Amino acid sequence: MNKIRTKKTYKIVSLALTLTLALALCMGITPMKALAETPADSIAAQTIGQLGYDVSGKKVGFSCITLTVEFFSAMSDEFEHFFTSRGAKYTALSADMNPATQVENIENFVTMGMDVLIVFLVDEYAATDALVKARQAGLYVVVIANVMQNADAYDVCVTVDQRESGLYGAQVASDWIDEKYPDAADSSIDVVLLVSTSEAGTVARVEGMRTITNINPKINVYEYDLGSDQSQEISMRYSEQAFLEHPDAKLFLCYGSGMALGADEVAMKQVSDKDDFAIICIDSIDVVLDAIGRSVENGSLIRRAVKLGAGTPFTVYSIVTGDWADKLRDKVYNEECTVIGPDNYLNYYASKFD
Repeated sequence: MNKIRTKKTYKIVSLALTLTLALALCMGITPMKALAETPADSIAAQTIGQLGYDVSGKKVGFSCITLTVEFFSAMSDEFEHFFTSRGAKYTALSADMNPATQVENIENFVTMGMDVLIVFLVDEYAATDALVKARQAGLYVVVIANVMQNADAYDVCVTVDQRESGLYGAQVASDWIDEKYPDAADSSIDVVLLVSTSEAGTVARVEGMRTITNINPKINVYEYDLGSDQSQEISMRYSEQAFLEHPDAKLFLCYGSGMALGADEVAMKQVSDKDDFAIICIDSIDVVLDAIGRSVENGSLIRRAVKLGAGTPFTVYSIVTGDWADKLRDKVYNEECTVIGPDNYLNYYASKFD
C-alpha cells in the first residue's frame, strides 16, 4: 500500500514539474530559470555563501576587538555601508580587547537571531566554544585575521600572510629611502618601527618588518612596541618618545593604520624638512588613503601603504553573497598585498567597490 502511494505521489510531482517546464518554455523562460523560481520546498533554497545570496532583510553582526581604534571603527563603518545599502540589518559590538566580553558578544548575537556573524578575534581559544555553538545555532561565521585550529568554529576565515605583509612594508620603506637618499652611507638613516607583538599573528608581521635592515644596509632601526593597544592616541605617545630619542629619523614604518595616523599627527609638528620624511603604513582605510593623497603637497607624511586585498569589508560581503565562492580554499580566503601610493590611491576607496 505504501509503495502504491509513493508511486502515485511520484507521478503527481513529475507531472507538476513537466507542466511547469512546459509553461516556462511557452513563456520564453529557460527551464533552469523556471526551476529557480519554483518554491523553496521543491528545490534547495539559496544559502549564505552561495552565488547570488541576497542579504536583504538579513541580520549581520560584527564582534570587533575594539571600536575605539580608528582602523576598527572604519572597518565597522564599511561593513555597515556594504550590508545596509543592500537591505540588511547591521549591529556591531566591541569586545573592548577583552576575550570574555567577546564571548558575551557572540552569545548575544546568537540570542538576537543573527544570520551572519563576523568576528575579529581577541583570543582564538577563548572564543572557540562560543563560535562552535553559534554555528550549531545556524549562524554563518566569518573569522577575520586568524585561521582557527578548530574548523568547526567557522564557515570561512579571511586571512593574510602576516609575514608577507611585513615584508611588503619593509620593501616599500627601503625603496623610499633609496629614492630619497641614493648616496647615503651604511647605517646612516634612522628608521623607527612602530610595532605590536601582543600575539602570534602580530609577531609574524613584525618579523617581516624587521627584515628592512637586511634589505637595505643604509638603515639603522629603532623599534617601539605598543603592545595590544594600537590606537592613534597611544601611537602619538610613542612617536613623541621616538622623536625625542631619535630626532634625525627619516622614516616611520608602522604596523597598522592607527599607528600611522598617530605618527603622522606628531610628525607634522616635529619634522621641519617634510620633503625628506616618510611614514609607511601596513594596511589602510579611507582616512589613510586621504592622507596619501595629501602627502603630495606635504599635507600629510603618510607616503605609501600596503593594502591587504580589496579591503576586509568588501571581501567579507563578497564571500557572504557567494560572489567570491570560487576564491575559497578549504574554507579560507587569503588576502593579497597591494602597494598604494599617490599614483593609485583613488582606486581603493571603499565606495569604489559598490
